[in-house]
Amino acid sequence: MQIFYIFLFIFFYKLISNYIYLQQIRKYHVLHLNWLNGKYDKMYIHHSAVIKLFKRANLKNNPTPVHTDHHSYVAQGAVDTFNSFPTKLERVAYVHIKYYELSESAFYNRIKDCFNPLYWLDLIIFAPKHLLDYLNVDSDKQLYKLFNILFTFLWWAIVFLFTVYKQEVKIAIVNLIEIL
Repeated sequence: MQIFYIFLFIFFYKLISNYIYLQQIRKYHVLHLNWLNGKYDKMYIHHSAVIKLFKRANLKNNPTPVHTDHHSYVAQGAVDTFNSFPTKLERVAYVHIKYYELSESAFYNRIKDCFNPLYWLDLIIFAPKHLLDYLNVDSDKQLYKLFNILFTFLWWAIVFLFTVYKQEVKIAIVNLIEIL
């Protein structure tokens, strides 16, 4: 029964937190569009909140290439997407608008995941992989693959031992707590 309450807590936490993030990013999106159109002048005070939401949506801070051609002076370079927020530079502002849309999509899909039983099954079966992803370990690295194999083996060994020796594990945990 305790596992059911833990599941309910996680379910409602995921549902409510992602709903709040979705509403916040939508609000900032409208404010940003108004700022670009000159109808709002305080967009700079929302810099850290918006960047935090972009990061919560797992968006990467990719440099945005820019090109300026000004009276026989040509410059090319890349602008830090997060640090340049907000800007009215057209190329970078377009990327920011795209980031709002991607963030909205990410939070909306996480809300939908709450009601998908396959999501919860995947979360349990591949818990070590999800833990490594949560810790932002780069999945392209060999270290990620090594830890994923190691943690998956440990995870399934613990699950197997707990299901086979459930009563003995409970007694061992109680004895350990009494010693502490």
